[in-house]
Amino acid sequence: MLLVLSVFVAVAAFAQDKRVWLYNYQPKFEEIFREPFEVLAIYTQDGKTITITNYLEDKVNVTMEEISKYLDIVGSDLASIQIVVHNHLLPSRWSFRDKRFYQKLKEEGFKGQFILYFPWNNSVKYMDELNKGGLDKYLDIGVATSKGN
Repeated sequence: MLLVLSVFVAVAAFAQDKRVWLYNYQPKFEEIFREPFEVLAIYTQDGKTITITNYLEDKVNVTMEEISKYLDIVGSDLASIQIVVHNHLLPSRWSFRDKRFYQKLKEEGFKGQFILYFPWNNSVKYMDELNKGGLDKYLDIGVATSKGN
């Protein structure tokens, strides 16, 4: 079953759409990251998934308060997050914004994996190399992985 929640918020000086999908299952990365814009996906330990996008090519604007609200809707919290993953459309490293967001998550109690996904070659980068692996159910067998930072 798929629950859909559409949210409209003001970003900077203009109105920006924000699409939020709430899943009662954990889709593979290929299901989520097939659009020509960045998407943030949150996988919880109890099998729920939340995806968020602003339809932008280079970022996803979301606050910790919004994430907490979406987690609350699916009956979870920050401590229950297993994986936070987002895509970059072009080959790149972790951005300053990515690193800052990861630190905010950790300060709020996040203990899961923070991953960058590259859809064109089905590869991932881990923010924390010591906390990696276990992605087989989210990716096709034979996925390439890259080292972090």
